[in-house]
Amino acid sequence: MEWVPFYDFFNTKDTEKETQDNGSSSTPYLLGFVLIRSGIGESPELDLLGQLKHRLDNHPRQEEEDHHKPPVWDIVKSLTRSDVGQLCRLVLHHDHVATFFPNWDPVKVERIVDEGMRVQVLIKDVDTKFSSHWVVLRRWKSNRLYVFQSGWSRDFVVRRKLKEGDEIGLCWDSKQSCFLFSVLKRA
Repeated sequence: MEWVPFYDFFNTKDTEKETQDNGSSSTPYLLGFVLIRSGIGESPELDLLGQLKHRLDNHPRQEEEDHHKPPVWDIVKSLTRSDVGQLCRLVLHHDHVATFFPNWDPVKVERIVDEGMRVQVLIKDVDTKFSSHWVVLRRWKSNRLYVFQSGWSRDFVVRRKLKEGDEIGLCWDSKQSCFLFSVLKRA
C-alpha cells in the first residue's frame, strides 16, 4: 500500500472562466493523497470506503471518548473562606500540585518551585461545555503552598457562584495540556 496524489482534471465554472480570460490551458489541481492497495498480479484499486470505515471503526472521535469517560479528580477540595473571599486565590497544597509536574517541562517546573515564577495555565470547566479560562499558578516561597490567581476569582468564584464549603475537582489533562475543573458538590 502506498500514498499517491489525487488530482482533479475537471474544470469548475471559475477555472473555465479563467481559461477563457487568459487563454491558458487547464491544468490538474492536486486535491490530496489517497491510499492505493495493489495485490500481486492485480491492478491497483482505490479502497476509499474501506479506509474510511477502518478509520471510523478503529479511531472513535476524541469528543465521544471524553464524554463517556468522566475525569478522575486528582484534587478534590472543599473551598475555604480564603478560596472564595476577597483574596482572589485558590490555595493548593504542594503534594496536590506536584502530581502534575511530571507532565510539564522540567525547566518550567524548576523555575516555579525554586524561583516562585508565575505561569499562566489553562483550566477548562467541564460543567460549562469545556469553557476555557486562563489563571496564574505560582508557589508561595514561605511555605509549600501553591495558588491560582489572576482570573480565579472572576472566572470561577464569581462566574460559577462558588461559596465556602463547595467541593471542587481538578485534574491534569495531558492530551489537552490543561487542567479540568468541576463543581462536585454544592454546600
